[in-house]
Amino acid sequence: MIAQPGKPSARRAAAKANASRVAAHFLIAREWLFMAPVMALSLLVSATVQQSWPPVATLLLTLTAIGLVCATPKFVAFERAPNRSVMARYMAAIVVVMGPMELFGFAIAQWIGFGDLDPAIAISVLVISGTVVAISQTSRLPLLAAGLTALWTGMCLVFPSLPSILALLVGCGIGGLTAVLQAKRDRKIDERQREFEHAQVRAEELLAEYEATGQGWFWETDRRGAITYLSPTINELLGRSQDELRGRPFTELFILDDSNREGERT
Repeated sequence: MIAQPGKPSARRAAAKANASRVAAHFLIAREWLFMAPVMALSLLVSATVQQSWPPVATLLLTLTAIGLVCATPKFVAFERAPNRSVMARYMAAIVVVMGPMELFGFAIAQWIGFGDLDPAIAISVLVISGTVVAISQTSRLPLLAAGLTALWTGMCLVFPSLPSILALLVGCGIGGLTAVLQAKRDRKIDERQREFEHAQVRAEELLAEYEATGQGWFWETDRRGAITYLSPTINELLGRSQDELRGRPFTELFILDDSNREGERT
């Protein structure tokens, strides 16, 4: 018999690799859900400091933004569904990230223009919200640029000026360019990962065919040397089931020569 150590499980390796691939470049972070309480708390603190309730329009816009952010788990599930197109992923990210930021920024600007909110308080709220956006989107440059741009768009629309409009256009350009570059990078990562997974699956098929011939057998052990897998051929030879042998020390499979304990090392 030919003993081959550590039978690789390509299906497990492919599954882990696929999970890593998805987590490496997904657009919508689960942590984005924390933006909802941040917006609600910001509005409450602003009203307390200002000692007045915001206009109805501000409340409605903020509640709508919070509602979209609360739907983050559904958008995450949608984006990570198998075979989801790049366009669909970006559209979902735009709705759940850019949408709420656009609404919340416009709501704060409305409160300044049609209410009595102190501009200093409004800017503080937007800066804090932008910080949360930056933290949650650290590794997602397209959404980081898009979210921050959307957050300040409301101020540019309610209080238009040439510098603010130019800054908004620059932000949109940076966000669009970054999104294009990120999409290309994601496609390359997907292609490389699919090639890797195909090679892993093919390797398992070849090993399974070799194992089925009975010319060799495979084992797998954990870090303590306990058996986690044995070829069925060895189970039949020893007359013991896989469950009986699983968890036992690997050395129990061999008859060791008491006069030469060096054989155990080999």
